[in-house]
Amino acid sequence: MLSDKIASIRLDALKSLLPIYTDANLAELGTFTDRFKVRILQIAGQDVDSSVRIAALQCLSKIAQLHLLDEEDAKNLVPIVFDFDSKIRLAVAPIFSALLSEKTSEMEADGVSAKFQCLCQILLENRHSSPLFEINEKKDPIDNLEYEEEDLFRQRQSDQDEWLAWYSNDMPINGFSNETMDHVVTALWQSVDIVKVS
Repeated sequence: MLSDKIASIRLDALKSLLPIYTDANLAELGTFTDRFKVRILQIAGQDVDSSVRIAALQCLSKIAQLHLLDEEDAKNLVPIVFDFDSKIRLAVAPIFSALLSEKTSEMEADGVSAKFQCLCQILLENRHSSPLFEINEKKDPIDNLEYEEEDLFRQRQSDQDEWLAWYSNDMPINGFSNETMDHVVTALWQSVDIVKVS
């Protein structure tokens, strides 16, 4: 059902997973999650229907809360914070926040400056497209969703690179799109405390 070509069926399948991801079911979820996590990640990264992508991100957020989402998978979701759809950006923010918390703990980052530096490091290290966003050339509708148009995909990559190039001083500030930065900050505002302080 997660690979069905009808968006409403993919959406219903993802919504049906949300209630099972609880601490009470943790013992049984490992094998199940390992089997379907890759597909849920693909949906989160490239489904044409934004409500399906949001449901996939909500599901991945629950998976992350139960510590069943590894760091590499979370990093692959970072580029979604630059998505054009504000609802999708908001849906990935809790996953981004969990990744940031984990990284700041690992780095023993203490204080506002160190945490903000960690935030920027995550964005810079993961600014380029992850495997989730690769344009798939296959045409089999059972195994593949209808992917976004290549122009939209390229624009998303361009916006990511523009913001991160500005931040890393590769581009003068007058060439930076304030709109892109505003989108990222707005998406992370509720979930990432360091954004409010900075």
